[in-house]
Amino acid sequence: MHARSIDMEAPPTAVNSTLIVMIARWTMLSTTALLISMAGLLVVRRTVGGLTQPLDAPAVLLTAVMLAAYAMAARWTWLLSGSIQPRWHIHIVRWVPGTVVILIAWSISLPATPFLALVLLWGILFVEEVVTLYGASQLASRDKIELTRSPPPFYKGGEHDTRPGDNSVPSAVDETDISSFPDHLHQQITHARNEHGEVVVYGRVRGEFAERQRSTSVHIAFCPPLETTPELLVHQVDGPEVTVKPAQVLPYGVRLDLKLKTIGQQRQTVVVQFSARTR
Repeated sequence: MHARSIDMEAPPTAVNSTLIVMIARWTMLSTTALLISMAGLLVVRRTVGGLTQPLDAPAVLLTAVMLAAYAMAARWTWLLSGSIQPRWHIHIVRWVPGTVVILIAWSISLPATPFLALVLLWGILFVEEVVTLYGASQLASRDKIELTRSPPPFYKGGEHDTRPGDNSVPSAVDETDISSFPDHLHQQITHARNEHGEVVVYGRVRGEFAERQRSTSVHIAFCPPLETTPELLVHQVDGPEVTVKPAQVLPYGVRLDLKLKTIGQQRQTVVVQFSARTR
């Protein structure tokens, strides 16, 4: 199988899903910006003694529930979008909502606030933080993208899947034999299903750089589309050294951004091996 890399057009359902995700993200961004401003104002007023009248117990309880719901929604809206997040981006999404919630809760925790209301306020927020942070960590660990110079554990040239308890997906190519991927091929993709029912898509793609070109992108289409966003592993097997960044990982395809470590004075090509599976 060989084809030139082309831009992938999402099916209508994927486009609608992407639009919903974008709307949800912008809603969370706007809400976060508003709450950051509110938290700053409340902290300043609390610090200078401008807050003296405490909220009654029902108002504190309602505030706790709303803050917990916001923090949970903000994190999961971002992490469940299916897009790959830079490490610093993930840290912001993980910690900013919690920081905002804690600052607002501290601002309204006045000495005259009913003790039971304070217990409920901080108890609800503590439980929410533990649950959502643990869940976010599990999700990030499950769906993490691994960039490596060694073969992915469930895609080894000439061997079977080496994951514990799963040895049912043979490879179609030998990574040590680059001649099995001649220059006229641009993509070589295999679809398989292992004994546990997981769909595995693996193969090689070629990225081309013109003279003095530093960056390029490679698009890999999954046909038919996968049922869920896959876990992706990639590594370079041939050509000048590049940085490989999975810019987009979706059920119907992947976009890899390639960047040369050193700009070449002539046309260059690199070969990247990938493996994607659904759970």
